[in-house]
Amino acid sequence: MHYHYYLLEQLASELPTGEKIQACFSQDRNELIIEFDSFFLRIGCHTPLTYIVPVHRFSRARKNVVNLFEGLIGCNVLSYKVIPYDRILILNLEDDYQWVVKLHGQRANVILYKAGQWVESFNQNQEEAQHLTLKPGPFIDQVLPPSCEPQEILPLIRAISPIYEKQFAAKIHAHRESGISLPEAFDRVVREAQEVPYFIAKNTQGLKFLLFSPAQPDQVLSFPTASEALQQFLRLHFQYSTYKRQYKGLAKRVGDPYKKQKKVYSSFVKSIENLQKERSSEELGHILMANLHHIKLGDKLAVLDDFYHEGKVKIKLDPKLTPQDNAQRYYLKHKERKNRLAYLEAELAKIEGNFAKAEEEWKRFGQLPSPETLELNTQGIDREAQLALKQFAKEGPAVPQAKSVPFRRFECMNYEIFVGKNGKNNDELSFKFAAKEDIWLHAKDVAGSHVVIRQKAGRDLPRPVLEFAASLAAYFSKSKNDTVVPVIYTPRKFIRKRKGDAPGKVVVNRESVVLVEPLRKEEVIA
Repeated sequence: MHYHYYLLEQLASELPTGEKIQACFSQDRNELIIEFDSFFLRIGCHTPLTYIVPVHRFSRARKNVVNLFEGLIGCNVLSYKVIPYDRILILNLEDDYQWVVKLHGQRANVILYKAGQWVESFNQNQEEAQHLTLKPGPFIDQVLPPSCEPQEILPLIRAISPIYEKQFAAKIHAHRESGISLPEAFDRVVREAQEVPYFIAKNTQGLKFLLFSPAQPDQVLSFPTASEALQQFLRLHFQYSTYKRQYKGLAKRVGDPYKKQKKVYSSFVKSIENLQKERSSEELGHILMANLHHIKLGDKLAVLDDFYHEGKVKIKLDPKLTPQDNAQRYYLKHKERKNRLAYLEAELAKIEGNFAKAEEEWKRFGQLPSPETLELNTQGIDREAQLALKQFAKEGPAVPQAKSVPFRRFECMNYEIFVGKNGKNNDELSFKFAAKEDIWLHAKDVAGSHVVIRQKAGRDLPRPVLEFAASLAAYFSKSKNDTVVPVIYTPRKFIRKRKGDAPGKVVVNRESVVLVEPLRKEEVIA
């Protein structure tokens, strides 16, 4: 909702024209920064957060910064335009340039055109950029029925345009409860969507950017302009997501040892309790010795008077042993039980200390506010909670060191990607390290490194991860200087090595191909 069509229209009316472009750069693979005379424009082209946000200050890093769109430096912005019923903002520049900001989730991009012809893209999907049509999104001007069931509102308004989603349906339903017709409620909600203020709300699921005042006003901030609302939303989003990520990391660091120690402790306690509840084998041995004359060789069971408890007791016998030997067997069981119990009790004394420490640490962690309970205020996410989390992380248990691997390692959207360094290293990566369901990549028909994406069970591989890994495979190949490189990919189980093949050489039994641009040198930071 923070990049809705109606919001972009308001934002376009607030952005100043006549300002010159002073710089354009990226210090994050998915974020483009445009510096103007009096402000910066931050554009995020990644999921789950795609954004365009004007800010007054931005700290440029000293290294790992890439200058982009250098031909536009010094150009004036003449006007801003929003494509109707779509999430596309256009910056009309001098010299017949158009800068198109396309906020389409995973397909988000910033594209430069001159006189309608493609010039350059921020993201690498050139084919789409070259054929992008800047036409209004779908909108069918149909007559709504005067009334309908609440669950029918969303399908009806989405048939008009995809921009009308759940929040619109909920607001329309709220207005209809006052007695007005469905068309009247729809028109009222559309007008409200085109007006300020805007709202940021927090619930147990996280933060939401809203065009309308929410039904539950507990954790809500309102803002008089689109620019201010977007600035605060981006700031709050990063605060909240950082807290949530750190909280989850600490929960694992503290929770895993606690759960392990608790499991071990409970297991020992249960084993001791079971042994203590068992009937004493020594007593059974005594009963057998007192009744040897009642037992015959070959008996499998003896039912005898129990002089320790009232009634009879059934005692299992080994028919191959004499009555005396059966009694000795129970005496031996008693000795083994005593030794086993002494061992468990001694070990439990050691385990209790570790469990107590882990439990205390877990209780201390439990005093930190969970992300779902964080307070939202005009200063941002609860500052005290952030400081407490930071202090706990500083004082808490050390972060376990990740096992080092002899390959280049990269990460994209929490997926691990590994790149071989030479022929032998490629073989080790592909045939000793990679699992059969991991995705294997290689630049097509040229020498290069093997690339492996660690697959996550039960999840489809996101397209951006595949394309990033393919760009790595293109960079670490003989085609690194080509504009576009075909890269093959397949599950690791579909590659094999023949006897006598040179190091790094494999046979691919099944493959797919993706076309990508190789990464730039400054982007390759393992």
